[in-house]
This record gives sequence, C-alpha cells and structure tokens, in this order.
Amino acid sequence: MSKRHSYSVKEKLEIIKKLKNGVTKACIRRERHSYSVKEKLEIIKKVKSGVTKACIRREFGIPEGTVRGWMAEETKLNSFIDKLDEGTSLKDQIEFVYR
Repeated sequence: MSKRHSYSVKEKLEIIKKLKNGVTKACIRRERHSYSVKEKLEIIKKVKSGVTKACIRREFGIPEGTVRGWMAEETKLNSFIDKLDEGTSLKDQIEFVYR
C-alpha cells in the first residue's frame, strides 16, 4: 500500500498550472522543503495552542508524522537555539544535534 501525500492549496494550483502548460502527471513531483529550527518550533507552538496536526498539514503541506517527530524532538530543538544564543561554534552545534 503506498502512502498518499496531501498537497496544500498552493501546491494544487501550481500542479493545475503545469498540467495546463502541457506537463504530464508523471513529470510532476512534490518539491521538498526544509524547515529551520525556528520554523519547526513555531509550528510546535501552534499545535500546543490548539491547532490540529491535520490543519497544520493542510496549511503547510507537512505530514502529521513529521509534526509528531518535531514535537518529540522539541527539547533538542530548544537546546539548539539556546546553544546558538551562547555563541558556540557551528561544529559544536552540529555535533550536539546529532548525538
């Protein structure tokens, strides 16, 4: 069974535009987006304030499982931000995140 991805409204409109311009369905791929630590923490804050993960999925196009993973790593993300504020070197910061 393949996993279905939901597309945001913006992504759906872009797909429609590509199809009208003659691009075949097989050529359309979902663009990957990387989120900064601060963006992840902002999304976590929205979920904690009562916004559902399904709503986040629709708004940002982020799978619910990804949001759950970010929430599980919230302490690590906050520690990373704290380390940035302390002025530690980038190498130390990267090693901290991947321990």
